Amino acid sequence: MKKSFLYILIVDILLIAVVSIVAFVIPYKHLNDASWITSYIFAVVSLLLFLVYAFFATKDNTLKSKVFGLSLLYVGGIYVALQLLTSIAVIVTNSFVAVQPWIPLLISLILLIFGCIGFVATKATTDIVKQIEDKAQNKTKTFDLIKAKSSALYSSIDDPEIKKLYYTLDEEIKYSDPVTLDEVASYEEEIEQRLQAIKLDISDKKSVDEISKSIDRLVDLVKERNLMVKNLKK
Repeated sequence: MKKSFLYILIVDILLIAVVSIVAFVIPYKHLNDASWITSYIFAVVSLLLFLVYAFFATKDNTLKSKVFGLSLLYVGGIYVALQLLTSIAVIVTNSFVAVQPWIPLLISLILLIFGCIGFVATKATTDIVKQIEDKAQNKTKTFDLIKAKSSALYSSIDDPEIKKLYYTLDEEIKYSDPVTLDEVASYEEEIEQRLQAIKLDISDKKSVDEISKSIDRLVDLVKERNLMVKNLKK
């Protein structure tokens, strides 16, 4: 059980205790028992349902999930606040005027229905957004890896002349559109292979002229790949 859910559980239990004190301990003159009992039951139900909101809001530990979880907690919090205000208002009013039980029952059922609709709608929306973002992330994963390899290679070059030559290639890769399309998959596979070949050439201390030609060819290949991506996305 995550700490955040545990904290919410503790607060929830305390709120149930407070509602119980208001309902049972404070000596109200209950003119209609059915009304205040109905109000109390729905108040407790709302607090228990909030735990369901909290569970789904805190079950994942990624930053993205935490942000989406706040939306669920916000919707659940509004429902609980409205239900508690309704229940307390009925309990207090019932000590002065006999409140018909259908009034708190109807209001509480309406709030419960909207609370459930809000939960389902918010959960469904956040799930759709997550799926879209996850798909988008998967589409950039391949070229993001190429960028990381290129950056690591640039940082590892000790020869200032080669480093200066490689800088152009690294910048070209760094500012490329990272989205991978099926039509350019072969380009990216070749870019990775040539990047590895340049790394081996540098490691084997081949001539600057040879390395320079390999870098130039790879720059041209990256530019060609980028142009393809740009045209295909139009």
